[in-house]
Amino acid sequence: MSCTILWVAAMAIAQAADPPQTISSATYGIRLPVPQGWTPRVTDTSLTVSSNAEGGGKTVVVGVQFSANLSPYATEKDWREQTMSAFLRYLQSNYGRLLTPNTKGVFRGDETEDANYLALDPKSRLLFAGQSRFLAREGKGFELFVMGDTLPIYADFPKYEAILESMDWGTSSLGSIGNSKHGLHLERRGGTELVLRSATPLQEVRITDLRGRGVGAVLTRMDPFSVHILRGSSGWAPLLISSGSRSILFFP
Repeated sequence: MSCTILWVAAMAIAQAADPPQTISSATYGIRLPVPQGWTPRVTDTSLTVSSNAEGGGKTVVVGVQFSANLSPYATEKDWREQTMSAFLRYLQSNYGRLLTPNTKGVFRGDETEDANYLALDPKSRLLFAGQSRFLAREGKGFELFVMGDTLPIYADFPKYEAILESMDWGTSSLGSIGNSKHGLHLERRGGTELVLRSATPLQEVRITDLRGRGVGAVLTRMDPFSVHILRGSSGWAPLLISSGSRSILFFP
């Protein structure tokens, strides 16, 4: 998580626009609703919708932050807990206050670490309120948050929380995710489902980690040219999917 990015996003003044009803990231598969009159923004690290009409012109921001992998942590649980811990230390060092003890929750079936907080921006000296939700999914770390001027947040927090709750993992994360120079084609069907296709008949399909160790999965032959793969868990490590002497690398 980049706290600098978070604060910059929170303080950005929205430009007038006629936004679509949703924005999404084809790379990360997140879809975010855009309320009427709000301005969407897509960067390489976040999806954000903001409004400078809220709270007398103070921007309220709802966004998605992520890390491209769980490093240096080995598990999703470690990433969630350690990232939350770092965030709370950041609050303490920047005149922030945790309003409720960080709690564990669930969002779209994924476990989360949640916190409500107050924070004083060190540059503007403005007091902000927010709710952050940290979760890890398919080898990436995410922060879903709503943050804005204290008064409008407190006056109508259910409104902003509803936007937070309506984020989802859009279908843009599914579909084609890779082709190999050997004619193999890999598609993602869901969190643990893949389909391997080939223009020529597939030989026995094997799934290993980068050290050559077998990875648990259920393989179902769909036809001579395609195999359905159901992984044992979403996992976070790269996989090598092979057929005969051909192979394709899969990054979660």
